[in-house]
Amino acid sequence: MPLSRCVPFVCGAFVLAVLSAATPARADEPRRPGVRAVAFSPNGKLLAACTSEPKEKGFVTVWDVATRRPLFTRSSEKGLPDVAFAPDSKTLAVAGYDRTVRLFDASTGELRRSLQHPKEARSVAFSPDGKTLATGSYDNAVRLWDLATGKETKVLTGATQWVYAVSFSPDGTFLLAAAGDGARLWDVRTGQEKRVWTHGGSLVRRALFTPNARQVLTAGWDGTVRVWDAKSGEMMARLRTHGGSDGLAYAPASGILAACGNSLKVGLYKLELREPNRAEREQIQALLAKLDDDDYEVREAAGRKLLSLGLLAEPELRKAAKESKSAEVRLRCRKLRAILLGEPGDLLSAGSELEGVAFSPDDKLLAAAGKDGAVRLWDVASRKELARLVPGKE
Repeated sequence: MPLSRCVPFVCGAFVLAVLSAATPARADEPRRPGVRAVAFSPNGKLLAACTSEPKEKGFVTVWDVATRRPLFTRSSEKGLPDVAFAPDSKTLAVAGYDRTVRLFDASTGELRRSLQHPKEARSVAFSPDGKTLATGSYDNAVRLWDLATGKETKVLTGATQWVYAVSFSPDGTFLLAAAGDGARLWDVRTGQEKRVWTHGGSLVRRALFTPNARQVLTAGWDGTVRVWDAKSGEMMARLRTHGGSDGLAYAPASGILAACGNSLKVGLYKLELREPNRAEREQIQALLAKLDDDDYEVREAAGRKLLSLGLLAEPELRKAAKESKSAEVRLRCRKLRAILLGEPGDLLSAGSELEGVAFSPDDKLLAAAGKDGAVRLWDVASRKELARLVPGKE
């Protein structure tokens, strides 16, 4: 299917700080542990963030989204690199560098279960039915756990590097992992590895399915986000990012893709994953014909209109760039494609390197995990930063 268009433990008292975006840090202030990951609950009511490096004390904090007040914070002697909510929003899974994954009551912070790993647990994800938890580890494996019993049911192998992120397909049939050496796809039932997508040797840090499961999105340290056809495995688009990518999130209702990393910014792309309808196909063909018009202004206007259609027009631009009998059309199509597949159309300034991003379920809010220890919260429509939420200390 062609791509459509583009223009992601000890309970104590803690303090939540909501900081002004313009407030600079003082030189004498102690360094806050960096935020590793953020996640909204599926019901949109809660926001969780986890912090710290492998050899530092880690924290996980859950806030009420409406009031931005903390519900609870829990700590660990070592860092906590990933967090995920169950589909019913009642359980919170937290990965730990102490080789433990902890399951908490998402509203109260009560510890429900601990899952032990042979090496550091780096990533967590719930299956769509909420019955299985997937965990990625520094032993290069993905483990599947029965949440009713707490028993390990399957180990998915094949990766040769650490597993940074895991996610299920929307129907729970497949498991996707960003394993450093590539994005790997397994059949959950059989445990068979089905496919590997790479970024030309660069580290792959994030991988996720689109909501219709027809595409896979991957982010790497080569400064690109790539869109793959999940069935054929073919690359559909390669988007340049504003620096290497550590975080990736997709908002299907608005068609916005968010990517972040070491550039101190979040890049936003318009990415509607659908085929053009009949009227749009006819419009694209008419505009392509105008790229060879005798009038320069007509050619320029047609190019601007094609850009406004985004990757909805990309497949036809690619085809015309190779097959058109007109040298003018071929040249203009190549230039238009370069713009469409270029850097993001919008950037949100964070003032910090970022580890991860997440959209709220209604696509109205975007949260980002800052290495400076703050969770930034933006209004997506206005691009306005609403708050910076900082987990307190015991």
